Amino acid sequence: MAAIEETVPEVLSATPITRERLAREVARRTKRPQLAERLLSGWGSVLKPLAARGRLAFGPPERAGPGREGSQRSSANTVTFVAPREWVGQWAEPDPDEAVAEVVRRFLGSYGPASLDELYRWSALDKPVLRRALAALADELVELDTEGHRGWLTRQAADEVAGTEPSRVVRLLAGFDPYVVGALRQLEHLLPGPFRDRVSRASGWISPVLLDGDLIVGTWTQEVRDDRLEVGVSPFGPLRPGVREAAEIEADRWASYAGAGLDLGWRKP
Repeated sequence: MAAIEETVPEVLSATPITRERLAREVARRTKRPQLAERLLSGWGSVLKPLAARGRLAFGPPERAGPGREGSQRSSANTVTFVAPREWVGQWAEPDPDEAVAEVVRRFLGSYGPASLDELYRWSALDKPVLRRALAALADELVELDTEGHRGWLTRQAADEVAGTEPSRVVRLLAGFDPYVVGALRQLEHLLPGPFRDRVSRASGWISPVLLDGDLIVGTWTQEVRDDRLEVGVSPFGPLRPGVREAAEIEADRWASYAGAGLDLGWRKP
């Protein structure tokens, strides 16, 4: 691990490079081929400490067509990395307490109300650190009880929620969409029945979903074959009028993004 931590920052610059190229270059410079395997394996756990220390960051992804189960499998091979300080340019080291408070503020503004345990699971920060941040933000937060679930929300977000009408927007969200990932601890509230295992699957995989307003009403897949985008939608049950037509428009949008024709199929619940 020490060799990786020392060499990765030497390889990275303001020019984005793929994970595969990064792994090859680290192995070449260290003359240790086995390090390439470590850098390419699993969920990138070897790279996470470097990201946490500000020595590695995601760059813009290289364009690739979508793959099965949404776009994630094909895009996983086109992720790029950069050296944060060179990519951003002017770099300022924030006060740690202020930085944590800002992270908590943004999370609660987007995904609140959330409890201390949810903040801990999402951020992996120590609970005493999070408690200090919550105390520092006390004037900006409100604590709500939502059907027995207690958590904090920013006052601004609470006002926005109170003034928001129920949504009827239909979307085909990609796998690992932030809307779904951010609600994993309360996922049952977004489902019309016992379908959690179809959305949050084994090995941490989060399925692409069919969204009707704020409810997850199905899953879907996509795959490119011979310049055609094959989309298969699997509803969890009967859909309200208009959802199929709106989902077809969404599927057309995905096909246009992929530069392919569309073959759309509906599977029985």
